[in-house]
Amino acid sequence: VGQMCDHLVECGIPSEMVGVVMAGDKRYNPTAPIQVGSVDTIRHRDKPLADFVVSDEAHRDASDGRRKLRALYPDAFHLGFTGTPIRLDGRGLRDDYEEMYIGAQPSELIADGYIVAPKIYTVPPELLPDLKGVKKRGGDFRENELEERSNRKALIGGIVDHWQRRADGRRTFVYPVGIKHSRAIVARFQAAGIAAAHIDGETRS
Repeated sequence: VGQMCDHLVECGIPSEMVGVVMAGDKRYNPTAPIQVGSVDTIRHRDKPLADFVVSDEAHRDASDGRRKLRALYPDAFHLGFTGTPIRLDGRGLRDDYEEMYIGAQPSELIADGYIVAPKIYTVPPELLPDLKGVKKRGGDFRENELEERSNRKALIGGIVDHWQRRADGRRTFVYPVGIKHSRAIVARFQAAGIAAAHIDGETRS
């Protein structure tokens, strides 16, 4: 919410024209013509009047909660922004928006210096986990089953060897399937004499 407000001001909109719908925020201004707030906050408060509604992360607009919120503004013009218009559960946005406009292709963003061109490496097929029979939930593999298949010594050892060949000692983020998988990867890196640490939502700063 704060980032959006700052961006509006940076674009030349006077700060007194922007109000914030958020508990305790000093920018609360119900008479301002532009109101910024999170979906959950607006759902549980008196709704500000609007004839133009902008939705961020619009791929989530197919959810029941967001549809109920937008239904409160049947006569408004709705504009949604998202960098990932494909949902994992396969639900489309046809019932939520009439047209989709592509602002930029990844190749354009790379050429203009906004994002970095990716370099992708993989391991031999025999080291990849066998995902046959792994069930899905919401369009993605179930984490507990995926973690069990991925948390194998041969695969984790392959990650370490691959990193040693490709990363050349660079600081690296590794995104495991789950906590057990993460700790196993850390242990293999440490066993190879490489400094590594596990971080999760319970890690204290």
